Amino acid sequence: MGSFKELGVKELREKLSRTRADLLDLRLKKCLGSPEKPHVIRALRREVARLETFVRIKSNVVI
Repeated sequence: MGSFKELGVKELREKLSRTRADLLDLRLKKCLGSPEKPHVIRALRREVARLETFVRIKSNVVI
């Protein structure tokens, strides 16, 4: 988690894209009935939120 501070905006966006893809895969597996640990899905959701926050901070975008 602390390593996000050292990454640039481009690297953060790439990691965000990969994390979202992983989250989508897990959600699809969950819907198809494959047993999955719910804490992994929660952890990925939180990681996506952290990454989005760091991207917003690094790119100086104010909502």
